[in-house]
Amino acid sequence: MIFTQVTENLHPGVFSQFYGGFPGVTILAILGILIIFFPEKMKNRIKETLMKSPVWALGILLGLFLYLASQIMMAEMAPPIYFDF
Repeated sequence: MIFTQVTENLHPGVFSQFYGGFPGVTILAILGILIIFFPEKMKNRIKETLMKSPVWALGILLGLFLYLASQIMMAEMAPPIYFDF
């Protein structure tokens, strides 16, 4: 069933509906997936830049991530399928 949904019912309109509902979550997920494929040298440069950043910049970054996390938590919780029995 899932394979059929992906192969037959997945079209650009579905992505735009998801992005419209959860733009912050979508951007954060794409960024996280992209970071996996970064070379180690670039990951180390990002880490060093964050360690050298002033406290106020880290606070702004933390606030941004907390905001995005709250966007995830605001979505309605759907019970797992095994609650349907």
